[in-house]
Amino acid sequence: MLEIDKLLVSQESIDHKKIQSMKQHLETGGIWSVERLLSYSENQSLTRHGHEGILSPLIAITRFEDGTLMVQNGHHRVRATREFREFLYDEEYIISDWETHEYLQINFERTYVTPYDPRTHIRLLDFGDYKRKVLELAAIDREMAIEYIRTHTADYCKEREIHKVMDMEIKSYSREDI
Repeated sequence: MLEIDKLLVSQESIDHKKIQSMKQHLETGGIWSVERLLSYSENQSLTRHGHEGILSPLIAITRFEDGTLMVQNGHHRVRATREFREFLYDEEYIISDWETHEYLQINFERTYVTPYDPRTHIRLLDFGDYKRKVLELAAIDREMAIEYIRTHTADYCKEREIHKVMDMEIKSYSREDI
């Protein structure tokens, strides 16, 4: 088991609608197992975990060299779960070891184009338009894409003020607001 309140978050806020839709599952003692996640939505995205890039719908937890654990993907599930229990079951997450400096690197092959220092910065809720733009540029000219990344960090991250799951702001978004 993993204590939720000890996890650092990599995202500043979450969408109220997504949280609400998860509560019914949790109210009945639900667990975020692979089977449940794949049946939860036809469009359930698979996250690449670790250096091997294992595809899984489970919550992605990063373990840094100092032992800090950070939610990389699955913030909505973790936040919704925290309202019902203080921990994640082992079958709900995968922990991958990363060094902090790896978050500062660009990796076009893995479509990782949001380099930031998770000790001092935090990702925005939605940076899909930014990422699409960078990948389009990279297909034409990688150096131009790298320059775009370096000059548009505010499109995907900001200085960290939020650290823990219960600190994340729950916002009501429509896709047009993001």
